[in-house]
Amino acid sequence: MERFLWICLGGAVGTGARYLLSGWLAGFWGPGLPIGTLAVNVVGSFLLGVIMQVALTTALISPGLRLFLTTGVMGGFTTYSTLNYETLRFFEENAWRLGAATSYVPSRPEDEEMVIKSSAKPTIQRATASYEAWLGEHVTLVPEDLAHKHDLLRSAPFPFLRGTYYRWAQLWPRVCSHLKGAREVLAVGDLHVENFGTWRDAEGRLAWGINDFDETWRLPYTHDLVRLATSAHLAIASGGLAVHPKKGDAAILDGYRQGLEAGGRPFVLAEHWAELRRLAVDRLADPRRFWQKLDGLETMPAERVAPGALKALAKVLPAGHAALRYAHRIAGVGSLGRQRFVALADWTGGRIAREAKAMAPSACVWASGAAGDTASRYSEVLAGAVRCPDPWLTARRRWIVRRLAPDCSRIELADLPREQDAEHLLRAMGWETANVHLGSAGAQELLRDLASRPPGWLHESALQMLAVVQADWESWQGAALPPPA
Repeated sequence: MERFLWICLGGAVGTGARYLLSGWLAGFWGPGLPIGTLAVNVVGSFLLGVIMQVALTTALISPGLRLFLTTGVMGGFTTYSTLNYETLRFFEENAWRLGAATSYVPSRPEDEEMVIKSSAKPTIQRATASYEAWLGEHVTLVPEDLAHKHDLLRSAPFPFLRGTYYRWAQLWPRVCSHLKGAREVLAVGDLHVENFGTWRDAEGRLAWGINDFDETWRLPYTHDLVRLATSAHLAIASGGLAVHPKKGDAAILDGYRQGLEAGGRPFVLAEHWAELRRLAVDRLADPRRFWQKLDGLETMPAERVAPGALKALAKVLPAGHAALRYAHRIAGVGSLGRQRFVALADWTGGRIAREAKAMAPSACVWASGAAGDTASRYSEVLAGAVRCPDPWLTARRRWIVRRLAPDCSRIELADLPREQDAEHLLRAMGWETANVHLGSAGAQELLRDLASRPPGWLHESALQMLAVVQADWESWQGAALPPPA
């Protein structure tokens, strides 16, 4: 409702400005040519382009202010600049038929039919309904959690990106078709700047790296880099990362290249990576707050826990535990809506927690429209990656099981005020991405392909995907999901 009111206010400002400017020009030039209408549209189209460029390449314009200025002020000020912007966006995304359909007014009945068919591109709402129906065929969904997820997606573009990987998997091959020929690897898929965290290895050492492989699939290595860079752009725009977008993209690419040249190296913070160790150790979760949050979860009777989850949790709980109870946990964004259970217990004078999350096929299977292999690649990517294993992270049949603890947490973006911190972190994220890719591809082969890419390819590709994500997020604000088929 707040966004709606701001758009209405912006529309009022823009309409008033158009009336004053076009009226003044009409009085100055006389009633001949429609100079006033022409002027407001030329000026408005130019200003809209400036606003979009600044919004997508810097952090100066927030998503809310962008809606106010574009949909509100410029929408009221002009009569066709918004249409021109959408037409240009279709052409940039290689949606030629849609671009052509919005570039002319049809004069024949058969032309009108062509326009209608060309405009039948799946919207984010239809894509979501289709994906969730498909997902429901593979795992049990929790309707209340899905409804919460839908609301969470409206909050800001970054959570929207995290929660809609299925849409990314659907659009990336078309928008970034120039990158599809890159060397395929067993990719992370849903990679973003908040998909990194810490854990303890079998020796008790603090390690860091990617901590979620739900969407792992065979994809061009460029996919993960573009998605990571796009997420960094959104984090920068929201104030979560204090770095210029171009510097952030360069840091990701530098880290990835360095990781490949080194043949990979796990992030064991106890011995190496001093800057990252400082960031991680200083920001580990407060144990009291961590356990208070878990203690606040409502107890769930064991008979309501999925039998497969019960078995998976029982295998990772130590002997001699006491005061065992189960709870339903709401966490994450992308997997929100799937079953997620927590086992909490006392053991040798302290608290322990284990989590079981339902494992689903990668959204890439749905996006490709293929009816073939739907097996998860979770265990495969963990086994092949250059990383320090988390002994508690396993994929057991249809459940992903992990240890929950204060030292198993991500580095919060809001805690990174300095540009140096952000660049160090993004460079490490690029390196860790290389660690994962090296599990399924040779370093020299990836380096050769990387060297063949033109300067600025990552930044430009991230901007292309950023425009698509922003447009989908704005569309998500208003239209409701279609009813299930």
